[in-house]
Amino acid sequence: MRRKVHHTRVAERHRFRSTIEQARGAGATVALVPPEVVPALGGLKQKRAFGWLNGVEFMTATFPYKGTLYVGVPKAARVAAGLVLGDEADFELMLDESPRKVELAPELKAAFKSAPDLQKRFGALSFSRQRELADPVSEAKRPETRAARVEKALARLRGLG
Repeated sequence: MRRKVHHTRVAERHRFRSTIEQARGAGATVALVPPEVVPALGGLKQKRAFGWLNGVEFMTATFPYKGTLYVGVPKAARVAAGLVLGDEADFELMLDESPRKVELAPELKAAFKSAPDLQKRFGALSFSRQRELADPVSEAKRPETRAARVEKALARLRGLG
């Protein structure tokens, strides 16, 4: 299931050339970010980014590993760009600096309207924790399952107070 993420603000593009390398995991590939580009991408930190690989657009993240910075190269983008392991490619990366926002199911929105204190607690959570509570509600098919998951999410929020 594809997550909805709102993007409102992005940074400048940074261009470099790198080689497609094997990463851990079946089909996973990465590329080393040249040291001169690392500071412009936020240093040795994991960051969300938009990327272009030989002109093919993709979403990715940078991540530090053993004192260097890598960028994940999704298989779909690599294949669309006609690249295989060991090929050199032209990369453009642009940090995604937009705040991430979780899309709430209508049932959870309604529950928060009647419990503003719990909505405030929810808003204070990290993006990942918000998703942990909200996604099960959105993913449920049956109304009774959605209702039960709303109650479970609210109970967890009450437990945080």
